[in-house]
Amino acid sequence: MSLGRLFVWLQYVLPQHALSRLILRATRVRTPWFKNCLVRGFLNLYAVDMREAAQSDPYSGAIEGEQLLQAKNRRYTLSELLAAQPWAGEFAGGSFATIYLAPFNYHRVHSPLRGQLRETVYVPGRLFSVNGVTASHVPRLFARNERVLTFFDSEFGRFALVLVGALNVGSIATVWAGDITPASRRIITRLPPQPVELEKGAEIGRFNMGSTVILLFQANRARWHGGVRTGASVRLGQSLGTLE
Repeated sequence: MSLGRLFVWLQYVLPQHALSRLILRATRVRTPWFKNCLVRGFLNLYAVDMREAAQSDPYSGAIEGEQLLQAKNRRYTLSELLAAQPWAGEFAGGSFATIYLAPFNYHRVHSPLRGQLRETVYVPGRLFSVNGVTASHVPRLFARNERVLTFFDSEFGRFALVLVGALNVGSIATVWAGDITPASRRIITRLPPQPVELEKGAEIGRFNMGSTVILLFQANRARWHGGVRTGASVRLGQSLGTLE
């Protein structure tokens, strides 16, 4: 068995949610000696260059009917990703960008354009790692993991941002609802509507450690720049494409 397959197999048997709650507790300790030791260990483990902490890895493409590309030879559907929400079909034939945030990347999520919030939905699920190795081996990974769906109106039509949980991601929060995960009741939950309007670049939410964000646009709206491709790196504030 290859190391990659062993890593994925272990994730099936690990107590994913218990481990992630433990990480949440550890990362919120404010005792100086513990906090500083944890930060130093993290920086050494990942050889973090703080000048690049806002960098992340994307890939993008067209939604073929209802099919999104996860990794080579692996696909999943809009309905699965969006937990069969009534608005899921609005993105059929549209465009998507998947942005992976490694543990050492910037963990806050910002709005790609001005938008009015229409829905926030919590979807329970597993907590597989979302790195490239796991994405290549676990079918429908992003549609199986715990996630928070956010749905917006804008002058360029509707768009959605999906915040996907992962192993050792202790929490997912939005600026209007606070911490949504870990959730006390692990059932699909529509959060109470909020009169939220965000400007382009405004913070939408954050992860407690890295994970993945999936950005969805309706058909004939987004044109991704040529540099936004699998494995490419992007920085906070960098343009990903143009909208029509």
